[in-house]
Amino acid sequence: MLRRRLEGTVGREGLAEIMRTAVLVDAKYREFERLRAREDERDGTVPPLRLITPCSAPPVVSPSVAEPRRRRRSARWAIAAGVLVAIAGGGSVAAWIAHAHVPAALGGRRARYAVRTGFGERRGVTLPDGTRLMLAPASRIAYDARYGRPVRAVTLTGEAYFDVAHDATHPFVVRTAQGTFEDLGTQFVVRAYGGDRVARVAVRTGRVAARGGGSGDGQASAEVVVEPGDVATVDARGGAARVTADTGGYFAWTSGVLAFDDAAAPEIAAALGWWYGLDVRLAPPLDAQHVTVELPSDTVTNALDYLATVLRAHYHRAGQVVTFEPR
Repeated sequence: MLRRRLEGTVGREGLAEIMRTAVLVDAKYREFERLRAREDERDGTVPPLRLITPCSAPPVVSPSVAEPRRRRRSARWAIAAGVLVAIAGGGSVAAWIAHAHVPAALGGRRARYAVRTGFGERRGVTLPDGTRLMLAPASRIAYDARYGRPVRAVTLTGEAYFDVAHDATHPFVVRTAQGTFEDLGTQFVVRAYGGDRVARVAVRTGRVAARGGGSGDGQASAEVVVEPGDVATVDARGGAARVTADTGGYFAWTSGVLAFDDAAAPEIAAALGWWYGLDVRLAPPLDAQHVTVELPSDTVTNALDYLATVLRAHYHRAGQVVTFEPR
């Protein structure tokens, strides 16, 4: 419809529908921002892409473009407009790697950097030591001025792919609410969204030591070493275990593909929510299904249609709310 409006073939009613959709998208983005602000208040960080206090080594975010803070509101509407273009014009997940901005320094006592992604957005980041990572949609990575002294520690909420140069004298550690992951020279993906009961790590090369128990408060924690082709889970109670899984799906999102291996249907619904800014709901008994599927990423509609076929369901959409029901 948006394309037709731009071509001059949609009247005022069509334009009104476009604006209603824009408001829904912006409302969902505002809700997401409120949740992230609540998390910031809890751990002492600040809104997306801002430096809490001065630091001599900011992350290099690809591509990097300086932007004044006064443009924040227009950026939010740009995201809403981008979602509309993706919906109306067949938006590809692969095309949603957004332009990111290097944070600016602010006055204060301790330096801390945070880089974030919105719905359907991926960002490439290079840390001060040369470690490269890609953030998945609706994710956040943060570190402070103690990075590399001696531990290279980052805090992750969401999902990220890491390509780490191993240095035994400066261990690389990923901290999540559910557990920690220490690089032993590797490429790996960590998935640890805020609502996840467990965090997962999948290893492509090298090894990762996975420990349960969040960032570590002196509680007893299990530990497993994860080899290439393996997946492990950790939880906040200290548990850690290797699980059998196809690791290919864990890395597929870095190329814009949504792949799942024996995944619970609610996990797939949540992923669609992060990628497309949707509220995906599953009526019983669909929410109890486990499926293996690779969803097409050329358009939102194709992804939803394909999932409906796999689940043997039909769905209806009202703005950004999508409800699947059994046939």
